[in-house]
Amino acid sequence: MELKTIALKLGLPETADETAVLAKVTELQAAATENEQLKKDKAGLELTQVTSAVELAIRENRLTEDKKEHFINLGKTIGIDSLKATLDAMSPRARLSKTVNSSSDTTPVSGEAKTYTKLSEVPEEELLKLRKDNPGEYRRLYKSEYGMDCNI
Repeated sequence: MELKTIALKLGLPETADETAVLAKVTELQAAATENEQLKKDKAGLELTQVTSAVELAIRENRLTEDKKEHFINLGKTIGIDSLKATLDAMSPRARLSKTVNSSSDTTPVSGEAKTYTKLSEVPEEELLKLRKDNPGEYRRLYKSEYGMDCNI
């Protein structure tokens, strides 16, 4: 090939000499090296984002630790946005101890009166009894629930 044809292919004028052509080739090689480095950096950042999203989902009990690698690989494949949407759609697992303890929290201990902060917290079977036996407390709960006074 002629130097003139190579110069034109490199975007140089056809009057470019061998030094200008070699300088342009060196510039293109440097750009290619920089491009490869940027691709590696981008892949590393994407992996960091995916790993962080998966670890957050594990801390929030949306995933178990044994599924970590699977979801990291999934994130690499589908991208961080789709992975976040998938993880956000998953609800956290409820712990059995909280389920068991929460049912015992609503039952007052023998002789101890249960206090409520809103009318909606009072069990339905106790609501009429509360209204009849303790109208002051009923009014207080009504006001905290609806934000206005009760006229009973």
